[in-house]
Amino acid sequence: MKWILCSAILFVVCLFYLEARPQAPRRDESYPPRDVLEEYRPLRMLCMQESGATEKIIEEFSDGDHLSPIEDRALMCYMNCIFHKAEVVDDTGHVHFEKLRLKVPEDLKDIGHNMLSQCENPVGADLCEKAYWLHLCFKRADPVHYFLV
Repeated sequence: MKWILCSAILFVVCLFYLEARPQAPRRDESYPPRDVLEEYRPLRMLCMQESGATEKIIEEFSDGDHLSPIEDRALMCYMNCIFHKAEVVDDTGHVHFEKLRLKVPEDLKDIGHNMLSQCENPVGADLCEKAYWLHLCFKRADPVHYFLV
């Protein structure tokens, strides 16, 4: 009887460990979609130049399997720049969620709308911090499918 109880406890601990560990982002031949990455490449280059964010820090945030924050001001402002250049902000510069929903490609709607529904109230002292908060929230909501253009 004692053996059964110990086995059951060990099984529950193993399940908890598997559920609690971060999930690795999906990166393969078809994901992230190449057409989306190519469409946003000009904005990426422009926003890297404007914000000072490096390819390395963008890739580290996008492709890293960690869910902890990366405190990098240039990265935060890069994210804000992408929102602005993609024209998904309102007149005050804040992300307009309906405009953002409309930008999600058809084949990514389920994934994208799920992320958006979990991250509707960004927090931050300025637009760069709010943009970063949103991206971190998106990544935490779906670490497998999140990617940063």
